[in-house]
Amino acid sequence: MSSPVRILAVGSPAGDDRAGWHVADLLRRQGIKSIETIQNVDDLLGHLSPDQRVILIDACCSGAAIGSTFRLQWPDPQIADRGGVSSHGIDIPYVLKLAEALGRLPRETILYAIEIDSSEPQAAMSPAVIAAAEETAARIIEELSLAGSA
Repeated sequence: MSSPVRILAVGSPAGDDRAGWHVADLLRRQGIKSIETIQNVDDLLGHLSPDQRVILIDACCSGAAIGSTFRLQWPDPQIADRGGVSSHGIDIPYVLKLAEALGRLPRETILYAIEIDSSEPQAAMSPAVIAAAEETAARIIEELSLAGSA
């Protein structure tokens, strides 16, 4: 992945759903500047452009162990076939399919997803998700360094 890379962290202030935002905070502390936090996946489309390389960071509920992390490159059949409307609005695969149809899909899209537990308002992040966020931030820094984008 070559420069520039835009990092988009999706999340909310509810419990483990802060995982993406926590990764963003950790990356900012390491001097990474091209990071934006997004609260609603519905707003993601407005942040995408075909001339970009993008790293998306979000929480997920796939049934894996809490704190599991996944690195996927779009399109990936593990997530491409799952897109649709959820109880929280639209999800990332749906937005990426829509971006492609509208000619807004970034030329490269990497998704880092962290398996979460509770997304209850006022809940603290679980230790496993905090550790996974730290691991994810380190992996992103390494990826950016190897590509000369840090």
